[in-house]
Order: sequence, then structure tokens, then C-alpha cells
Amino acid sequence: MLQGSIFSVVRFPVELKLTEDFVLLSSKICSSFLTLSVTLGKHLRLVIQDEKNATILYYTTQPIKVLGEGSMLVAIIWAGQKANIWINGVELKHGTDVPFEFIEINTQREKLDESLLSFDHPDAKAKCQGRINQRKNLILKDNLNGRLKSIEEQVGELKNSIFFLEDAVNRISCGQRHYYSKLAVELRALICLGKDYKPLLLRLAALYEMPLPIFSLPKDKDIPDCIKKADSHYKSYDINIYKKYHNHELMDFQDWLDFDCIIINPNKLDEKIKHRKNREVISDIANTFGAHYDNLVPPVVDLIDQMRMGDTNVLISFLIETANIVIELGKYVLKK
Repeated sequence: MLQGSIFSVVRFPVELKLTEDFVLLSSKICSSFLTLSVTLGKHLRLVIQDEKNATILYYTTQPIKVLGEGSMLVAIIWAGQKANIWINGVELKHGTDVPFEFIEINTQREKLDESLLSFDHPDAKAKCQGRINQRKNLILKDNLNGRLKSIEEQVGELKNSIFFLEDAVNRISCGQRHYYSKLAVELRALICLGKDYKPLLLRLAALYEMPLPIFSLPKDKDIPDCIKKADSHYKSYDINIYKKYHNHELMDFQDWLDFDCIIINPNKLDEKIKHRKNREVISDIANTFGAHYDNLVPPVVDLIDQMRMGDTNVLISFLIETANIVIELGKYVLKK
């Protein structure tokens, strides 16, 4: 009997007048492929297919009425011909039991005055002080195996890198998807610490003893059991340089880099892979598709690359969100 589970953020198309079913989420889960759609009647429809594309589960919920901007937390558990679906912690009933009983899902989040910039926050340095102290170790003082680059050379490299990031993001947004692999490589060079590599943006921030403040949703604190048991849990933190929501927390960018990007039940894929951090996923993407052209795709990268939210590839969306923050942080450092 095929079974599985997934937990993810989806965005309900509240602003669209639907003329056909709209795909909220699609993802490969183990040997199955999951598609969650909203129908014209506002029911959620779950379709599970096996590796031969044969439909093994077709499940429709009661209709839903979404209030607010539409971002929702979805948890799905299925086994055989049975399924359970939760939206924001509320379990939906089967559509055959209550085909016309709408349930309201409140996704309203009070937005704040976006004029509060993370760089100008009075607590920015205090919140980032721990990372500022850690980054001091990134400053090379000795000539180990060659000539050390001057600060001017490194600043020039950062300027060129920001220009490339802006160009790559614009090109990907215009449909030139092939730029995403090079975008991942550039991000790795700027922000991903390696055993013997000190990334450029973090290195310059260390030289100037600067914080790298951003706003992010917090790490999960109380995780429901249905999420803990999920085969995969992709996380989204809505990172920004502006405080957009009440639960946005001020932190150093390196804190976010160490947050989990995805959690996978280790019994489902690889016993060694359970948590994969944001910085690790960026490195994995760069190593697989951009820098080395590896012939093996890590399970985590493969899983994220096959996830869709609407028409959006989750892997590319993750890279663009990261790049937009890095662009702003880079410009902030350059002002020094």
C-alpha cells in the first residue's frame, strides 16, 4: 500500500477568477507524485499517482472560502484510498460528506509599516553581535599560499557580483530559466562557508565589523505531530529587509543560512539526510547544476526541484528570494 505525507506553504489564488482547476502544489514523494489543486467550485482536489503515472488516490475536500492574502500551511497524509488534509491546522472534511458546506480559512496577516529597514533598526548590531564576532575568523592576515587581495580588489569583486545577481534575477524572471544554475554558483561564492573557503560577502562584512541584519519568520517552536511525521517539510521564512509582519524577527543573515530549508523523514530517502540547511541547499544546487555538473542529483535537491506552487518552481523561487536579499546586503556593505 502506497502511503506518504507532506507539509508545505501554498498560496491560494484569491486574486484570480478561476476558469479552470488551479494547481496549488505538486511534488514527488518517495515513489509517488502528488498534485493538490483548487477546483472551480473551490474544493481542494488531491491526486496521487505512482511511478507509472497510474492514479492511486483521487480525493476531494469540502469547499473552502479563503480570507486574506492566501498563504496557507497545508499538511497532507495519505495511505491507500484514504487521505487527511489540514489547512492552517484545521482538518477539512471529505467532499462527498459535505459537498456544499464551505469552511472559512483565515489567512489575513496584518502588514506593518514597511518603512522600518533592517539596516536602520536600533537593535541591528546587538542582534547580530554574535555573528559579527564569529566573522572575525574570516579575515586572512597571513600570506599562506599566495598574494592576499587588497580590500579594493575585493570591493570590486562584490560590485561585479551584485551586478551579475541583478542581471540573473531579471533574466530568470523573464523566462530564461537556465540562469538559475549560475545564480546558485554566485550565491555560493558570496555566502556559503566551506572548509577552506571564506565567502566574499561575509568576508567583507567581517573586515568592516558590520552586521548583516534581515527580517525573517522565526524557526518553528511547537511543531504539530502531523508535521513531525511528514515525509517532507519544506520551510519558507519570508525573508526581507523590511519588517512586513508582526512575527518577523530581526536577525543576522547567517542565522537564516543555518535555518533548515527542508526536513525529510530519514527512513524515506537517505538515513544520513534528515535536515538540510539553507546554505547547504544553495551549495548542493551549485555543485549539482552549475559548478561541477555532477551526474548524481542529491535527494534533497531533486525533491525541491520537482516541487511546484502554482506555476512556480520552488527551487528557483528559493534562489531568487535569497539573491534579492544578498543584493541588498551587498549594497549595504559597499556603502561602508
